Amino acid sequence: MKLTGRLLAFVIVTASVLVACDAPPKRLTDEERATREAAREAKRFADGEAAVEACKASYCERLDLDGTRLNDFTVLNDMSHVKALMISRTNFANLSDIANLTELQELHMSYTDVPDLNGLSAFSNLDILHMESLREKPSLEPLSTPALTGLVELALSPQKENSIAFVTNMKSLKRLRFGYGEVGNLKPLSGHPSLEKLSSNADILQWQRGLLQLPRLKEFYVDYSMKNLDPGIRDALEEKGLLVYAPPMVMC
Repeated sequence: MKLTGRLLAFVIVTASVLVACDAPPKRLTDEERATREAAREAKRFADGEAAVEACKASYCERLDLDGTRLNDFTVLNDMSHVKALMISRTNFANLSDIANLTELQELHMSYTDVPDLNGLSAFSNLDILHMESLREKPSLEPLSTPALTGLVELALSPQKENSIAFVTNMKSLKRLRFGYGEVGNLKPLSGHPSLEKLSSNADILQWQRGLLQLPRLKEFYVDYSMKNLDPGIRDALEEKGLLVYAPPMVMC
């Protein structure tokens, strides 16, 4: 059987496409990878600078720098009009660089290199603080500062040696998230007067009964990967309709 010219061309093109689909991806050289990463990093710096300039020009109250870079974060100290600052996944590393922003109501600084949290005492107007997966794993003791007792929402990644006793003084706290890590002891949560939503990707190690002693708790979002939630506690939470298997509160 002979193929017509048009059909033959179609077969050839189709075969070429299939061969192209099966072709392995081109491997980049080390130099090519470095060039691409340098270009991406340059864009992050350019995006950060552009966002700052746009915020200055518009006198913005919400500055989103997530995923960008800045050569000098102290330029933000002159932007007292900013009430909400997003600097997660940036090269931010020192709270003193933004210490003048005392009117901040929201601070998002997850996945940064901040090594010391003592500078949080400057932000007594904060309602929302997100500080998950800080790469330097600083002590959480500074969270006990009186400046943070008015927090309404807090996201952090504790280690098992960290006490969460500071939550007992956060009487207005309604939403609390434990990012990946280990919560050593939940006892400080017992009887908390305002906590409504609790979310956890972290393993909860001790005194899990505290979960049943939260009078205003409406939802406990639990990650499927949590391995050590006591079966009895799990059943009790489910009976109360509090346990939710769903994506946790989006926080960064």
